[in-house]
Amino acid sequence: MQLARALGAKVVALSRDADKRQQLVALGADAAVDSDAVDLEKRLQEAFGGGADLVVDNLAGPFVQKYLNVANLNSRIMVIG
Repeated sequence: MQLARALGAKVVALSRDADKRQQLVALGADAAVDSDAVDLEKRLQEAFGGGADLVVDNLAGPFVQKYLNVANLNSRIMVIG
C-alpha cells in the first residue's frame, strides 16, 4: 500500500473492521471502505473518484464481480491467494 502511494496511486482499502479501516488510513490509504456495505460498489466509485485502474484482491469470491463493476476500461484486477 505504501509503495503504491509512493508511486502516485490512489489507494482504497477494504475491511469489515472499523479499527482496521482507521489503521489502513493511518498507514497511507486514501480511503478505507467497509467491505460489508450494502452499497459497496457506490462507495468504491466515490472513493476512487470514478473507477479503478488496478485492483489487488486477496479475498476473491463474491468481491470479484463488484471489482469488475467499478473497474475502468482496460484496467487490471489481480487476485492473490
